[in-house]
Amino acid sequence: MQVSPTELIASATGVTDPPLLAEIERCLRVEVLMSTLDSVDPETLFFCARDALALIERREHARFVCMEFYGQGDPFFGGSADDRILLTDGRFGHSAESNPPARFADMNAALEAGRRAGNRRDSALITAIEMPYVSRH
Repeated sequence: MQVSPTELIASATGVTDPPLLAEIERCLRVEVLMSTLDSVDPETLFFCARDALALIERREHARFVCMEFYGQGDPFFGGSADDRILLTDGRFGHSAESNPPARFADMNAALEAGRRAGNRRDSALITAIEMPYVSRH
């Protein structure tokens, strides 16, 4: 009998909440395995599901992001503002699913990571913002 990926994830993690199971599946596909779950052997999926759950739980405790504020006024109205967030690759930019915002457990860690960013602009204001993690589901 073939076990579905969702059943295997529930068995590995003990999670029964459908929205959290869907979030674990998304994390497995996009971040942990970067593959369809159908092509992964059951043993690998079982252990990686635990890693995906741990990653999601860490995000819930990592409440801070680092922002770089640069320029003034909305560009749509002739301004020069170009605000960016610190991404998981360690550079400031605009987030995408493949390179989401970096998250930190405390404000000081977020600020320090922003100071080390290789593409930080000298005259930009760097700040940490509390931003609770919101699941996609």
